[in-house]
Amino acid sequence: MKFVCFCYYDPKVANALGSSDAEALSAACVPHYDAWQKTGSLIAMGGLSDPQLWKTIRPTDTAEHIHSEPVVANGPYQSTAHRVGAFFLVEAKDIEEAVAIASKHPSAHTGRFLGGGIEVSVCEGFEMQLP
Repeated sequence: MKFVCFCYYDPKVANALGSSDAEALSAACVPHYDAWQKTGSLIAMGGLSDPQLWKTIRPTDTAEHIHSEPVVANGPYQSTAHRVGAFFLVEAKDIEEAVAIASKHPSAHTGRFLGGGIEVSVCEGFEMQLP
C-alpha cells in the first residue's frame, strides 16, 4: 500500500530560529534522515514553498451552470497555524508500518526547532505519470 505523509511546521517557531539553532537543526536531522532513508520504503519526497506563494483553484459550477470556469485565488486552500513544509510517499503493508517509517523522519524529532509534526494517510488511489 502507498501512504502520503505531510510534514507540518509552526512558522512562528521556525522563523524565530537563530543561526546557531539552524545549525543544530541540521545536525539533529542527519541521523534521523539516514535511518528514514535506510527503511527502503521511500517512493518520493519533496519540499514545498511558502504557502503564501500557492494558488488555490475553486470550482464555481452549480446544477444550473455546469460550464462555469473555476476561480483562482492566492494562497493556500485552508489557512492554519501550521504549514505543510514537505511531503513524502512510502510503501508499507499497513498504516502502522507507515507510521513506524514516518516516525523515523527528522520532522518527528525536531519539534524544539520547528513545532509541527507528520500526518500519515492511505493513498486510496495511486498512479504515476512518467514523462
